[in-house]
Parts: sequence; structure tokens; C-alpha cells
Amino acid sequence: MSGRFITLEGGEGTGKSTQMKRLVKTLEAHDASCVATREPGGSPGAEEIRKLLVTGEPGRWDALTEMLLLFAARADHVARTIQPALDAGKYVICDRFTDSTYAYQGVGRARRAKLSGGSNPLYWTTSSPTSRSFSIFRSKRAYCAHWRAAAMNRGMRNST
Repeated sequence: MSGRFITLEGGEGTGKSTQMKRLVKTLEAHDASCVATREPGGSPGAEEIRKLLVTGEPGRWDALTEMLLLFAARADHVARTIQPALDAGKYVICDRFTDSTYAYQGVGRARRAKLSGGSNPLYWTTSSPTSRSFSIFRSKRAYCAHWRAAAMNRGMRNST
């Protein structure tokens, strides 16, 4: 039996992590085996690459370098976490995947990249009022310092 791949997409503070926990709990209540994961990250190698991306001076990577680091993290994540779980028949629920890469590195960094993937995953996009998202986003400042500064540099400001 092959597993199922579900991604949760949305901006900061829109409830992806909360919804992932609820979804895993619901699936497990129905005897489904689940793996909850995230991007960037989700495997030991991808987590190391994540550290490069979210720590240090914002803007130190150009758009192409940042995108290549994300794809390197994704390759490790798929090979070491996602594909083995799917092969074992598990549900894999991922906090962000290709849609976020396109939004942040493609559109957000004024780069267009052809993103390829295997099967068609189920996408679940979350949203919330911008003011609430930015409030939560600011509360995660230490964790998201790089992403916040990079988003502000790209003109993604609170417009409400």
C-alpha cells in the first residue's frame, strides 16, 4: 500500500502547525500511521541546511543560492523522510512544500523556477487576517528573523 502526501501551505501565523497537529490526531484516531514534517527541514541533513537559511545576516544569499539550498534540503528530506514513509504506507503531512518555495523564492525573490514533483499531493492552504498573522509572526521573531527581514526587503509589508 502506498501512503498519502498532504501539504499545508500558508503564510506565517496562519495556523499550519496547529492544523497539522489536528490532522495527525484525527488520522491516528482512525488507525492511520502518520509522519508530521516540515520544510525547510524534516530530515537531519535538511535541518542542517535550514540552519544556514534561518540564521545569520538576512540577504547574505542571493536568490538563486537560497533556492538551491532549499532544493538541496528538499532532496534530502524526500530521500530520507518522505519517500520511506510513503513506501511504508504512511500519511506524510508536511508544513510547507513546493507552493511555499514558489511563493517565497519564485515570486518573492522575483525569480521563476520550474518546480517539479512526483505524485499530486493534497494541498491545504491556510489563511488568516494579515494583522493576526503579523502579530504571530513578530512573536516568533527569534525563530524567523531571517525570513521576516527577507520578506520586508521584498516589500511584503502589512497592508491592512
